[in-house]
Amino acid sequence: EALREAGRKDEARASWEQGRDLFEALVGERPDDLSLRARLADCYANGHSLEYDLGHFEEARRQIVRSLELREAMAAAN
Repeated sequence: EALREAGRKDEARASWEQGRDLFEALVGERPDDLSLRARLADCYANGHSLEYDLGHFEEARRQIVRSLELREAMAAAN
């Protein structure tokens, strides 16, 4: 988020992708951990903002849809 807000969007995207991959792996290892799933959903919501700022509207839509899917699954599990 900080890199995106500072206008360093290329760095922000690389950082976001790394964070997403780490959270995906953690959620894969501990799928019942709602805290990790919430962080992953937040990650996708941040990805939406970044892609929107870059003008990649279809990718931004995919990111927010994934965030919502994760949150809906968390609500169902809770």
